[in-house]
Amino acid sequence: MTRDYAWCVQTLQDARGAIDSFDPQALRSARANLVTVAVFLSYAIGVLSVDLELIHHSATNEDLIDNLESELPSILSKGWVGGGWSLSPEASASILAARELSEDHAQDLLQLHEKTALANFRDREEIEQLEKKIQEEKLRYTTTRDECEKTIKHIQSKLLALYKNKTIDPDQWLESL
Repeated sequence: MTRDYAWCVQTLQDARGAIDSFDPQALRSARANLVTVAVFLSYAIGVLSVDLELIHHSATNEDLIDNLESELPSILSKGWVGGGWSLSPEASASILAARELSEDHAQDLLQLHEKTALANFRDREEIEQLEKKIQEEKLRYTTTRDECEKTIKHIQSKLLALYKNKTIDPDQWLESL
């Protein structure tokens, strides 16, 4: 199943709806789904960051296309912001999401990356428009990922409170493993 931005937003909305639940399984499921969204968005943000670095590098290097092979390590080291991991304590969900990334399920989040790969870097107008779109997309992804992380933390605190108040039995969680 491919994941696009609409799927990310819908998953975030669904998880926010589960916050009022006292069902630990529903809360854990919502948290795991959000971890997947955060991992996918982090990866897309990382890829778009490299694209932006490539665009910035091309503005100061007329021969970039001819020298791309030798310039690529520098571009990657400056542009990659990391990504692919969530702040969630839900390690198994993070690992599963990373596996899905490796199976190209996040491809729909990277349409601008494909446009970067096919862009004519000698056409400055085209590159400036592409840069603007990438910056907007990266900001949108970053904002949504930050909201996911905030919601993950909220769900985690809710689960901890339910266990602490003995509303749910910690043994239930252990038995579900």
